[in-house]
Amino acid sequence: MNNLRVKGDFAYAGGKLISDNLKIDSDRIDATAIILADLENAVYRGALKGRVNDYKIDGVGIVNLNTDVELIPGPKGGFGLSGRFGVRTARWDNASVRDFLGGNAVASGRIGMTPEGKFTLAGLKGAAPNFTIQSGSGSYDTNGAIAFDAAATSRQYGPLALTVRGTMERPQAVLRAARPNVGVQLSDVVAKLNGEAAGYRLEATGGSPYGPFFANVLIRTAQGPLTIDVTRARFAGVDMNGRIQQSAAGPFTGQLAMNGSGITGAIRLAAVGKAQGVNVNATASNAKLPGDAEILIGRAIVTASMVLTDQPRIIADAQIANAAYGDYIVRQARAKLDYQGGRGKAQLIADGSSGVPFSIAANAALRPDLYAVALQGKAANIAFRLAQPAIIRTEPGGYRLEPATLVLPQGKVDLAGRFGDTTALQARFKDFDLAIANMASPGLGIGGRMTGTLDYVQQGSAFPTATTRLAIADFRRSSLSAVSDPVSMSMEGKLSSQAVTCAA
Repeated sequence: MNNLRVKGDFAYAGGKLISDNLKIDSDRIDATAIILADLENAVYRGALKGRVNDYKIDGVGIVNLNTDVELIPGPKGGFGLSGRFGVRTARWDNASVRDFLGGNAVASGRIGMTPEGKFTLAGLKGAAPNFTIQSGSGSYDTNGAIAFDAAATSRQYGPLALTVRGTMERPQAVLRAARPNVGVQLSDVVAKLNGEAAGYRLEATGGSPYGPFFANVLIRTAQGPLTIDVTRARFAGVDMNGRIQQSAAGPFTGQLAMNGSGITGAIRLAAVGKAQGVNVNATASNAKLPGDAEILIGRAIVTASMVLTDQPRIIADAQIANAAYGDYIVRQARAKLDYQGGRGKAQLIADGSSGVPFSIAANAALRPDLYAVALQGKAANIAFRLAQPAIIRTEPGGYRLEPATLVLPQGKVDLAGRFGDTTALQARFKDFDLAIANMASPGLGIGGRMTGTLDYVQQGSAFPTATTRLAIADFRRSSLSAVSDPVSMSMEGKLSSQAVTCAA
């Protein structure tokens, strides 16, 4: 802050110092300060009326603030504050906040303070690319009592509602989320956080595709290092319990045991220098996960060792036999990953059935900005392979698939595209054997040879657009009871938010 100038008047009476015209000017501030000082009781209050530009908050970012606050007389004497505020972020330094909100944000509302010192907030609104606050209001009293209610919507977590009561030392908060996506689509989540003598008790319940889940966790902050006691938690029918504690170096140490639905194992945390180490060992025997998915696992062994740094080290090995998921059956499969310092390799082999028998083998070389993937296999006894390893490059906002060719005994398809903020796919078919699609869609039962083009584009979550021009020879569909006569056809189609057109 440069060229700071302060000019104004103070009035003093009865042990109170008041100013409502203290003008403050600088290269970043153009505001009038309002000051209420009760010198006898050592109570000091202040507010700004004006703007503050490019204000840096350490660990958060840079914001622009404007306020319109004025003195108002209290009903029982004295003066309070009342007015409006608006804030607009110019830059986020906190990557987690930036990713959650999706970019810069704006917020506004009404603020006030009674002559007795109770702070009030009303009419809170906010907007960011991925997050919107529909309403918010609350108060903070001089005795420490807090009250806050807010309703918001997140692109990732859906509708959210927060209620806070209690005090700063013993808060009572309830967060409700109707359909949050945390990598798994959850539903009707209710999380309660209550302050108690030892720290904070977190209780959560909700639903998932793998049945109901719950958690009862005590976060110990009163004495000693930060300690998290997982009294009991359950997800996908697997119970977890244990204790983890923050070490002097920073990472957590401890163990969480897993048992249920035919799955047993443990997650062990350790400090690897100042980095977080995680080791997972789990086995499954005739496991059946609850919920709509109906996942069955005859046998499985999973081991993983991870060191979580900016470029993590991950060594993992998963072996599965006699597993089923819906119409998919995996007789045996093994996946291995060795990734260190931004480089590594991944391997996958699997065979099973999806209405038609399939087998697949893939190898990937991993680099900081490039993945090279070799692929081959069979579906419905039709061999397929990539003519050359597919090259996937990282770029701002996602990934780019360089032109790659999938080769079949009859025909081929040339592929290219981008994935991330924008999804774009270009496919060029040449006598492509449609029977390969039966691996991806059990029961489809189609055959024939396809030649033509398909182009697909989707910006974020906007409605996609697509164009296609295809010629199919000897198209047929078979079921358990019949096989259709082969036919040949041509078709053109367009998809947009305005219309869907198709001509055959």
